[in-house]
Amino acid sequence: SFHLPMSRFNVLLACSAAFLSRAASGYCILPSTVDVQIDSLCDDFEAASSNVTLFVPKNSKHSFQVLIEATPQSHTNNLEFKDTDSLSFSYLQVGYVNVSNTTRYDQQRVGWLPDPLIPATNMGGTSTSATYCEGGSTCTFFVEVEVSSEATAGTVEGEIDLLYNDGNALIPYSIHIWDFAIPSLKDGAFASLFVASTSDAMHTQSADQDLNNIYNESGYTDELKSMYYDILSEARIPPDDLYLSTPRPIEDYQYLSEVGQQLFGILDVSNLEGGDGCSDFDEQYIQSMLKTISPIAEKLNDAGILSNAYVYGFDEQPSKCEAGIRNLFGAVKAKWPEIKTVAVLNWSGEEDVAMPTDEGFPLDIWTIQYQYFNEDDAKAWTESKEGRKVFGYHCIEPSDSNYLNSFIEKDLIETRLLFWYMAARTSMTGWLYYAVDLWDTGCNVNPDAHTFMSRENILTAKTNFNPGNCIWEEEYGDNFFANGDGQFIYPGADGPIPTTRLVNIRDGLQDAEMFRMLEEDDMKSLIERVVRNATDFTSDAVLFDQVRKEAGDMVEARVRG
Repeated sequence: SFHLPMSRFNVLLACSAAFLSRAASGYCILPSTVDVQIDSLCDDFEAASSNVTLFVPKNSKHSFQVLIEATPQSHTNNLEFKDTDSLSFSYLQVGYVNVSNTTRYDQQRVGWLPDPLIPATNMGGTSTSATYCEGGSTCTFFVEVEVSSEATAGTVEGEIDLLYNDGNALIPYSIHIWDFAIPSLKDGAFASLFVASTSDAMHTQSADQDLNNIYNESGYTDELKSMYYDILSEARIPPDDLYLSTPRPIEDYQYLSEVGQQLFGILDVSNLEGGDGCSDFDEQYIQSMLKTISPIAEKLNDAGILSNAYVYGFDEQPSKCEAGIRNLFGAVKAKWPEIKTVAVLNWSGEEDVAMPTDEGFPLDIWTIQYQYFNEDDAKAWTESKEGRKVFGYHCIEPSDSNYLNSFIEKDLIETRLLFWYMAARTSMTGWLYYAVDLWDTGCNVNPDAHTFMSRENILTAKTNFNPGNCIWEEEYGDNFFANGDGQFIYPGADGPIPTTRLVNIRDGLQDAEMFRMLEEDDMKSLIERVVRNATDFTSDAVLFDQVRKEAGDMVEARVRG
């Protein structure tokens, strides 16, 4: 589930309607990959349908949207379902944040844009029996279907009861469960490295990033911490941190291991006091670094999870730092061979520079900005020594409008396509993103410290949270910010608030696991109908769903033999 207070469903079993038939007036069903603007109409979307048709693997989650078109007056709506033996349902309301114009990158749109998934009937201590929808604005529900690992393959049919303040409508659904399961995090093909800068693992540029200040009355309690960790883990994203100056408590690492995370960071070895971040590390620095690692390494070893640990360093540093990498990472590997080493190195963008492939180069996971990825270089690297892996990553770059990215202003489907791109590159087995809850303020567009997210008033899906992230203010000035960069969740009064982008990351990672169950040629031929490279892709949600269905059908046929 979305792991927040939310409305539950009651279901009536019935027949399904035809796939992708046109929507009836007033409401429609949409894929989770489309952006529903605050004034959207059903006729704006080729993918709009009058019924729900989903194709889902076992042990997975999938989402769709119910768009209710604007009426002149405010009104109330509700959805009712009933769980089955194979399926469980939950829903949130699509909320809106006010996106400002930035000069940092080209924007597709500004103003009130969809992103947060807010509790439909409870937010910030205000509970209602139904969802109020503001007059003149679209009202959209984001519905999640969770499929049990023990689900029976086949088609489940039923109806959604859409309740208006003056009546109701029955929306048929047909959910086909494929006869295969998405592997667990522990057993999956991908070891996603996402960073969650929570209070135990956070950036500290400004005080408002401390969740104790946002939750200033109750503080950042263990219960809240558990909610933040769980919502990320349920999205297949570990609550991890690359940039640690000291290791986290052993309990955090035990949690990560228990939920199946394959990797977790223990220290950023190149950014401790006394070094230059590149190559100037004397013996005193090295011994101090090893001394910092030693206690947590001993505890991890006693817990049997030391091999899941990694040290990070040399973030986006140039090839002139090679000697420093050999020095620091080499010292770690000499003392603890089980600990992995991870670095973001975009050396392929430098002239006449190649990644070292000698066995003595002490790097285990080479992470590269995804548009620089070269399959031949990656294959040579991974085959040069057992255990070497290549991950992709994105951040505020590539920021050119032609590239896939996950800014709020971008088409939502791009967030999901990043992981189709990853799946099609067979030497790539993971993805890095630097932060998921980095809420920095202080620049001109967002000067005041954050409080937790709430509706502007009970009738509206507009929220009070400014998504302008001021993370580069000190380096580049007061007018430098990005919208949603480093933010895939928001702080809510009752816990973390997910986003449409977070859900599409999760679903993209599930898609990637499914694609990797196919023969390589079949996988690539399917994916390349939608995304061919970093700038050549389509945002066609109908084609996306068609290709995904074909992929699932092919996996099912292969599993069944």
